[in-house]
Amino acid sequence: MNWDELDLVVIGGGLAGALTVDRMSSSGKRVAWFDRHSGSSSTLTGAGIMNPITGRKFVYSWLFDRFEAHALQTYQDLQSDLHPILHRLCILKGLATPGDVNNWCLRLGEAPFDRYMQEPQSPEGLSFLREVHQLGLIDPVYRVDMANVVESVAAKWGRPHHGILMGARQMDIKGKSERIPDHVPVVLATGSPVQKVDRLDLPLTPYQGQALLISSMDLPSDRIIHHKLKVVPYGGDTFWVGTFDQWDDLSEQPTDEGHHVITETLNRYFDINYEVIGQVSGIRPASRTRRPFVGELPGNPQTFIINGLGTKGASLAPLMVKTLCDFLLLGVEIPNEFMMPAG
Repeated sequence: MNWDELDLVVIGGGLAGALTVDRMSSSGKRVAWFDRHSGSSSTLTGAGIMNPITGRKFVYSWLFDRFEAHALQTYQDLQSDLHPILHRLCILKGLATPGDVNNWCLRLGEAPFDRYMQEPQSPEGLSFLREVHQLGLIDPVYRVDMANVVESVAAKWGRPHHGILMGARQMDIKGKSERIPDHVPVVLATGSPVQKVDRLDLPLTPYQGQALLISSMDLPSDRIIHHKLKVVPYGGDTFWVGTFDQWDDLSEQPTDEGHHVITETLNRYFDINYEVIGQVSGIRPASRTRRPFVGELPGNPQTFIINGLGTKGASLAPLMVKTLCDFLLLGVEIPNEFMMPAG
């Protein structure tokens, strides 16, 4: 690798890495892109949902209006007939108790919730649901095909080279250890694997998420159903069902326990016929504050990081990448709310 011919090195072949490569390359920069080529990345295994209302108390997602507007434009610009990315859906949220219904109704008519939440409705139209009192509707919601984002960028600028991050500026490339020269800027967009780099103390609490892929003719293909777990249409009769999360075991492989817990929950709350056709898992790069961050890596000049996207990466990544690239290209100061937290 002739490092002197480069303006930037991007490490990480997931959503954040791909968007960084696209933005910097589109600005005329000479970019080298590396990835460890793991099939268990959160980009390839996550559902990619852009959801404005989350949590048991139906909280408005942090700065969602800012993130949503930029994400929609970014994905619209990248998608094509060959690489469809944005899929508009809605969420039917299972309200299992009168208390859930009351919490939902408290949000109605209040900005910004009134842009997305509608009056609870009877579950009679979805008779296969069990133990549900009423259904809350969240609309619009988008599913982002994150794998197609990566494919679209790869089609424009080439696929990432195989490389494994060994240090903040150290790579294993085809079995050979290479250090990236100090004058070449590096962006670490590696998600959770950055935790394995020695002497990098980052505010991350990664955890493993697992999901099943099922085939069923009994589920609607135009809406997400969130009742004890999420059932997300993936096109045709295929659905993503999850999740099973664990913090103690950070192995990248799906487990029998994950399979059992998800199927047990599905069988309890959904009266449907289905076939399990796959199981996926990935380590989610969640931050301790549950907020993303970008900026220069402390103690490592010319080394930058974007991380902490967690389960909301589809919403967060485009604006976080733009923030970092604007800093690299134009010297635009990174807002305090996006900077890496101390400690």
